[in-house]
Amino acid sequence: MFAFPSVIIFNSNISDDSADNNKQLTNIQLISGLTINLTGIIALITIICILFSTPMLHAKSYSNLITISDGDEEVDIPDIETDTMIIVDMKAAEKLGDRQLSNVQNPMYYEVDDEYNLMNINGDFYRISPLNYGGTFISHIFKTIKAGSIPAYIQVDATTAGNAKSAKAVNLAEPMVYSPSAIFNHKLERYLHLIYPTYIFGKSFFELDDDLNPYWITPVKTPTIGIFGGSIEKSVVVVNAVTGECTEFANSDIPEWIDHVHSVDYLFNLVDYHYKYQNGFLNYHFSKTNVYNTSYSIRSTEKDEDESAFTPFDGYNWVIGTDGNIYAYSGITPDNEAETNIGFVLIDSRTADAKFFNAAGADESSAQHAAEGLVQDLRYSANFPTIVKINGELVYFMSLKDKAGMVQRYAICDVRNYSNVVEASTISEAITKFTRGNISYTANIQSDFEQESVKEFELTGTVAQVKEAEQGGNTYYFFMLENDEYVYVSSIQNSSLQPFKLTEGASVTINCYDSREQGIRIVTNIKF
Repeated sequence: MFAFPSVIIFNSNISDDSADNNKQLTNIQLISGLTINLTGIIALITIICILFSTPMLHAKSYSNLITISDGDEEVDIPDIETDTMIIVDMKAAEKLGDRQLSNVQNPMYYEVDDEYNLMNINGDFYRISPLNYGGTFISHIFKTIKAGSIPAYIQVDATTAGNAKSAKAVNLAEPMVYSPSAIFNHKLERYLHLIYPTYIFGKSFFELDDDLNPYWITPVKTPTIGIFGGSIEKSVVVVNAVTGECTEFANSDIPEWIDHVHSVDYLFNLVDYHYKYQNGFLNYHFSKTNVYNTSYSIRSTEKDEDESAFTPFDGYNWVIGTDGNIYAYSGITPDNEAETNIGFVLIDSRTADAKFFNAAGADESSAQHAAEGLVQDLRYSANFPTIVKINGELVYFMSLKDKAGMVQRYAICDVRNYSNVVEASTISEAITKFTRGNISYTANIQSDFEQESVKEFELTGTVAQVKEAEQGGNTYYFFMLENDEYVYVSSIQNSSLQPFKLTEGASVTINCYDSREQGIRIVTNIKF
């Protein structure tokens, strides 16, 4: 009899515990359900915000993120210069600069950053790369703590053909403390977010001021379309890499010594938006009327990681403008995989000001292949061209590199006629060969021949290049002599032997006088 009540009590205790457990389970389920629902609602709102910020609904706004004005070839495109051409690209600079790490104190703590940015340092152009703390995972932390700071940067002369003397490690007056590779609160990204917790930052650039003090330049992104779309870099935060002092500048107030504010990804994405969506979202995906791409956006998907391969497609290069600023250059090509450009753009890397130049011709890859064809036995590869002028004509300028990535020769290719291409061991020699292959004379020849009271003189030389032309019913021969910068114009009346004997390599004795056109001499008599 006494066992029964005890059994009842035992069962009663189980029942109470079970009720508590069920109640707790219900609460957990309720909380879990609310959490799942809240997460789902947040995810749904995020998706909706993203959707309503895309080009699908705002194609016109995306096309207007950047204003592209018309450029003037004569004013904006520099003439080719033998002493100031940028001939060392990022890959060649990396080959040269990385070897200088051994000249840094305690080199085992560091590695050279891969990005050698082009900078104007007091009027001279260099590719500059900072040092990063080396190692991976745990070793990186120990190396960072042990080193404590970064003592130097690597400098490569961008206008001198690759050799050991063009690169060096430069010790800083005071070592850098703040860096993207640092740890804890000295890590640049974390440091910036501690000071500016609500900012969205773009890519950071290492720069030197006119006194060679190190800074980090980081643009601030501001969404302008919908909630998240159309981010524009409207200001920049400048961080002293030694002291950590921060200063924010509006784009209109950026100090002159800063060369890079915007990344090439950012700049060319804006240009691509402009040419993709100017006629609407559906037009871009279906009819593709007046839809164009930058060479950068096309070639970046085709880039060959084998550095010894022919034709490395980087898709962009830098141009030193006539104003001394650094411009990102890329061709504009139809969105139909045609190997042709309708023109090209130059974008100021400081201000994002963009200009379009109408210059239909071969695309950059065609120019690269044409240049490589001249040295195919040597298997040199042409870097992505930059654009300059020779005698008012637009040309592609390229460095030809060997398998080790060192610059060995130079090539010049006519933008509008890529079959007109030359290569040489020096820039000046390439310019001379290209100029001789493009002899032209558009002045009034007959008027020049009728001049009176001119001073004639005699000279002998070897013909370097010759062309024949008809003008006013008469036949004229335009030729140049070796080691001579003048163009000589001779009438067929001077000698009936000219069609047969006035050839490249022929020795001639001529009487001539200076034309009223600079650089032109009129021949009055010719002997072979």
